[in-house]
Amino acid sequence: MDKEVYYVSQEGYDLFVKGIDDLRNKLNCKGKEKSESFNSAVGDGWHDNFDFEQSARDEKKILKQIDDNKKILNNLVVVKEETNDEDIVKINDIVLLKLEYEDNSSEELLFKLVGTFYTNNTNKEYQEITLNSPIGKAIYHKKFFSMTEYIVNDKKIKVYIERYK
Repeated sequence: MDKEVYYVSQEGYDLFVKGIDDLRNKLNCKGKEKSESFNSAVGDGWHDNFDFEQSARDEKKILKQIDDNKKILNNLVVVKEETNDEDIVKINDIVLLKLEYEDNSSEELLFKLVGTFYTNNTNKEYQEITLNSPIGKAIYHKKFFSMTEYIVNDKKIKVYIERYK
């Protein structure tokens, strides 16, 4: 079975690695909390000690997140923009997409193509999409003012790509 590859920009890769480091720091803090709750408890420190038990559960969750992210990290591929062609969709471009669905309905949506593994989506003007999303894969390096398509849930969606501002 082939491993799943995730495409990110160098910035996206660096942010992902920083996220793992942040989780490690969080794990260290939880370890200190667990130790403090153990030492401040009456008796043997861990029986009937909710704070200790919660810290232990939190530690396990964080360790799992770190483990999962390390596996993903091994599958990240950094893409480098090797073109200055202004006629194609690149990372960080904001595009207006006209989507046409199989039932003949349509809509226009504004997206920013990002090179990160996760999206931020804090901007109210547009929605972020990653290179690895179905629509991100469909539009990346396609020409502006062209038509492409992608499939979601076995439904084909036609996409007309326009440059935004």
